[in-house]
Parts: sequence; C-alpha cells; structure tokens
Amino acid sequence: MKKHPTEEARFRGNPAAIARLREMENGKRGIGKENARKLAPALNAEYRLFL
Repeated sequence: MKKHPTEEARFRGNPAAIARLREMENGKRGIGKENARKLAPALNAEYRLFL
C-alpha cells in the first residue's frame, strides 16, 4: 500500500496511531463516528466519508 506523502509527518512520534489508521483502512478495525470526526480534519475530508 502506498503511503500518503504527508502521512508520516502528520502522525510523527505516534507509531500506534499509524498502525490503527492502517487497520481501519484495511477493514480490520471499525472506525466509529467519534474517530471519523477526529480523523477528518487531519485528512482534509468530510467525516461521513469514513462511515
């Protein structure tokens, strides 16, 4: 899987956050409304896209 060019910069210092994000991307972890709202601004997206 190709990384987003700024993925490492956004989550620098928190490798656990990167791991959880990848699990969500691969369908191994549910995202939920609360997490969608937290991730949306970091990824410049509407939170409803993740639900």
